[in-house]
Amino acid sequence: MKEPVDRTVVQDSGKTVVAGNPGMDGNEAVSPGQGEVKTAQEGMVLKQRFELVELLGTGGMGAVFKARDLRQVEAGDADPWVAVKVINESFARHEHALVSLQQETKKTQRLSHPNIVSAYDFDRDGPIAYMTMELLQGQSLDQLLRQNKTGLSESRATHILRQVTDAIAYAHQQGIVHADLKPANIFITSTGLVKVLDFGIARAIYGQSSVLDSATVQAFTPAYASTAVLCGAMPKPQDDLYALGCIFYMLFTGQHPYRKCKATEADAAAMKPTRIAELSRSQWQAIKLLLAFHPRQDLSVENFRTRYFGDQSKQSRRLALASLGLLMVVVSGILVFNWFTHREHRSVIALLSVQSLVSVEKGVQRLNTFDEADSVLILESARDAILSNLQQRMQQLSSAEHYQQTQRQFQLVMPLYTDSSAIQDLWDRFRHQRELYVTQAADELSLRIDQRRYADTEPDFSTLLNGLKAVAPDHPLLTRFEFRDLLAREAGLAIYLGHRAMAESIVEQASILYPQDATSFQKILSRANQAGAVVEGKGRVSLSGNLSEQWLGDYQRAVQSAGRRDLTDTEELVHFMAELQQENPAMYAVLAESLQAFLAGNQLSDPESLALKKSLLPATKPKLAARRDPCRSSSANRGADARYRCRDSLTRAVKGPELVVIKGSRNVASFAVSRTEVTISDYNHYCRLYKSCSVQAGGDKPLTDISYKQAKRYASWLSTMSGYRYSLPSLSQWRLMARDDSGVSDHNCKVYAGGRWIRGETLRPAAEGYQNSQGLLNLFGNAAEWVGSGTDVYAVGGDARTDLINCVPDTIKSVPPEGGPLIGFRVVRALKRHEQRAY
Repeated sequence: MKEPVDRTVVQDSGKTVVAGNPGMDGNEAVSPGQGEVKTAQEGMVLKQRFELVELLGTGGMGAVFKARDLRQVEAGDADPWVAVKVINESFARHEHALVSLQQETKKTQRLSHPNIVSAYDFDRDGPIAYMTMELLQGQSLDQLLRQNKTGLSESRATHILRQVTDAIAYAHQQGIVHADLKPANIFITSTGLVKVLDFGIARAIYGQSSVLDSATVQAFTPAYASTAVLCGAMPKPQDDLYALGCIFYMLFTGQHPYRKCKATEADAAAMKPTRIAELSRSQWQAIKLLLAFHPRQDLSVENFRTRYFGDQSKQSRRLALASLGLLMVVVSGILVFNWFTHREHRSVIALLSVQSLVSVEKGVQRLNTFDEADSVLILESARDAILSNLQQRMQQLSSAEHYQQTQRQFQLVMPLYTDSSAIQDLWDRFRHQRELYVTQAADELSLRIDQRRYADTEPDFSTLLNGLKAVAPDHPLLTRFEFRDLLAREAGLAIYLGHRAMAESIVEQASILYPQDATSFQKILSRANQAGAVVEGKGRVSLSGNLSEQWLGDYQRAVQSAGRRDLTDTEELVHFMAELQQENPAMYAVLAESLQAFLAGNQLSDPESLALKKSLLPATKPKLAARRDPCRSSSANRGADARYRCRDSLTRAVKGPELVVIKGSRNVASFAVSRTEVTISDYNHYCRLYKSCSVQAGGDKPLTDISYKQAKRYASWLSTMSGYRYSLPSLSQWRLMARDDSGVSDHNCKVYAGGRWIRGETLRPAAEGYQNSQGLLNLFGNAAEWVGSGTDVYAVGGDARTDLINCVPDTIKSVPPEGGPLIGFRVVRALKRHEQRAY
């Protein structure tokens, strides 16, 4: 025989459907014109307000989610969590489902009692109907009984019984019958408070609505339904009492009094419940009355409460009188004892409750000396002050020091309150603000370096750089540049070009950043008028007689010579560059790069130009045939591991985008593809070397708003520089790499809630987010990406202004080749070489 389950069933005109199990009734149909019912899922935002975060459980009428009220988040509420109950699919298809759920909410709102869950509102979002209620922490009674198969202790069972009785007595006084009482609808919070849930099947005893009546729809759980309900009668208070009897019996024994048989079947079989030994005679008789298949007409919750708790009340009064004298003697001693024993408690609470990091650190250290029970008391007393201090720090964030101190305070406090959603929400807000600070500082530093704006203030260069080092010491910008060498070269170049004021600004900033090298940096200025001041890097300064005061003139002649079509001074320029390469490699690199770009950009092909071009190439240039391809087919689909990624060298100092290898199919060969969207920083290398475009700020962001033709030109340049064939992805290649299997819906797509954008709308750094199984980032959302198919071009994956639900592999839009502000691209690279590398 199949074991019975505690499922609510919906009975409609003689037809019964298990509401929690759509599909059990093969004849179930959708109402005309209703169409498919949309299913609520984690991550969905209802009515642009309630973000469904976690599925807590399912019941007869629907599923319950933990949800974040985004309107409360916007208002700065420290506890924005609610429970959202969404009507399930099979019940939603009933023509009166929404009316039933609306009545559930209205009736529960009328019930203001500490042992009844608080209902807030009823609403619908398209086809999804839902109600919001208070979020509870703890476990349901059926879970507790599964853990205690022989029942609970007498004291604990009585504690729960009393609170459930109070709740139902109050509801009956308000004219409301629950009609679906069962262990799953009784919840015990972490503090021991009992809450009765799900008045969804409740009926008004007085003045009930004619819109929804028992002839239209009934819902109940067979094992706890009375004989009258099972026979189709309208629920009455006595029907709640039968369910209470079953539940109370299970509290003491762990077993259903009639082995979960229906009341009608148990009555026909003349089944009788086994007596509960630990109950007194009057208590057992009170519960037996509840379990009657045909209850007395005068039976009520109040009647049961008087019968059951009557003996306990008399005993309690006698015990109270006997204990009163002893209590008075003991109380004074306890107060004195608590004063002395809790002095240490109060001292630690005071340390944890102030903003001073030193005090909080001391408080955390001393907290570790207490046992677990004392620690819980101390932390509970300090909770509000700690939360207030964190909120104040959040309001004061403006400098790197503030971000450091606030992060340190979070690091101290969060391990103490691992279950605090309020502190976790503050931490999420802090991380978001910190990321904005870091992004702005890095973008500003990149822009100042590109444009050589070292004299700018508010803030100055050293403040920006020190702030970035303090808040994000592992930021890629800090590894891309050796700032000590960079500033030394820039100061030297400014001196040589006659920009004294610029050089002084750079030296001033460098001396602040590197005080131990301040003397070396000052020598760049003091020797500016001496013979041959040349910066070598690492902040050191040396003298060169060959390049003394003639530097500026030689530089000017070099540029003039390179610019002349006949290049009559080419031999002199070649000799000059050879000397410079030996005397000052750092300065040689600056000038050689400029001359290379000029010669390439002007496409000079006469013998003198070629001789000059050849002289600027590395003396020992490796042959392509001897190079090992860093991207191998054995690394296919393993890019989630950094060991299996690759990148090509474009020059001695510049590398192309980071690549991962994608396994091919029958019709598509395996290929490598850039792990992220091509960034502004990647494209700036191209702009600097060939002067065909302008250097841009915001190097970490995806490059967008360029045409398909410009993107192809960049891929062609990568081919020339690397010796491997680069191109833009084809539609077939996109389909191979477009996997959304990271397990986290962190796409930078549009989510609008609570009257504001909470995600999307603007681009984020290309390297931010969660990678899929192949190691690819931001395939969906952020910047849409160019792909080609024959002569057609498409933008795939959605962008930052695409609704989150549409940021999927199948989002493929035909777009004009001119591009747009949120269209970027990746590059793919063949795994075989195609030509000799050329400068």
